[in-house]
Amino acid sequence: MVYNLIKISGILIVTVCCIIATYTDVKYGIIPNKLTIPLFVVGICLVSLYYFLSSTFNFFYYVSIVIIFLLNYILWYLGLWAGGDVKLFTAISTLLVPEFLSIIPNMEFNVILFNLTIPTLDLMINSIFSVIPLIMCYCIYIILKKKRYLLRQLYYVDDFYRSVFTLNLMIIGYSIIFTDSFLIKIIFITCFVVVCNRLFYKWYFILLSCVVIFSLGIDSVVYLSEFIIFNVLVIVNNIFRLNIISSCLTSIVDVNDLCEGMILSCCLCKCRNTYFFSDNGFRNRIRYFTSKDYRESVVISTKVSGLTSADIYDIHIFSNKMGIYNIPIKKTLPFAPFILGGLLLTYLCGNILKITSYLMEMI
Repeated sequence: MVYNLIKISGILIVTVCCIIATYTDVKYGIIPNKLTIPLFVVGICLVSLYYFLSSTFNFFYYVSIVIIFLLNYILWYLGLWAGGDVKLFTAISTLLVPEFLSIIPNMEFNVILFNLTIPTLDLMINSIFSVIPLIMCYCIYIILKKKRYLLRQLYYVDDFYRSVFTLNLMIIGYSIIFTDSFLIKIIFITCFVVVCNRLFYKWYFILLSCVVIFSLGIDSVVYLSEFIIFNVLVIVNNIFRLNIISSCLTSIVDVNDLCEGMILSCCLCKCRNTYFFSDNGFRNRIRYFTSKDYRESVVISTKVSGLTSADIYDIHIFSNKMGIYNIPIKKTLPFAPFILGGLLLTYLCGNILKITSYLMEMI
């Protein structure tokens, strides 16, 4: 009874704290230390108390907290996470443990790292998946209302044939691999699809794959549903590949209207006394941390902490020299609501990958 009370208390505390973080992030744009630090301390104490009363000790619990912090710190360093999100995820990891979540019926964990079950990794994945639909809907709205020229980039004729062939290969690959390990299935299917797409992407092989699929007795309704889902994923891939999200989430602000905390959509670089905005694609993000020359050319990066007064002063110098007064600023969304959504998804299904596995099983 005492053990269950501790488990329920831990789950309630982390849920309430996520709700509070959502409120403060939406209203004030911050996740306060007054919330994350006490949550971290309470989490450590409550789980340690549970281990003490149950006469058990899980050293890997403390290791998992360090892993979560380091992983989130790397994401913050890459400019993908805000500092408040790092602290919130780390604090959550102190209470989101398998021993506590076992009280939830049918609870399963899909992400295992170094033979450790770390539910916070499930939470991080679920949080990302919960934010993607909103961003996609917003981007489609912007494209339809303001940037119709981007519609042509969302879907190409070749995408149709490529998606048919790829989906067929996934089904064939799933049919010929006999293992209960979801991870091994994913690795095999991925390799199978990539190799076949490179070697056999011809119209007659596409036709042959269709013949094989329907000879397997695949339900046409299920296949059509999977095809629609797959093409949605193709569109999503095009949105990311062509950096359409960045275009949709960028607003143009007059240089005189810049405020501290605003985030540049593109890095401001300087080369041979010439200022310019660099593309903010993923490749340049990696270059920023791997190339010393590129990093030294960056005057102001797209850091999530936003512009400082010194940064704004530098931008004024740049605009006066180059005669460019329209500055690309990134539109931001509070991420705490999606952490809360990811937490609820974690409670309900463990990990969104479980749904992916279920859809594959349907075929």
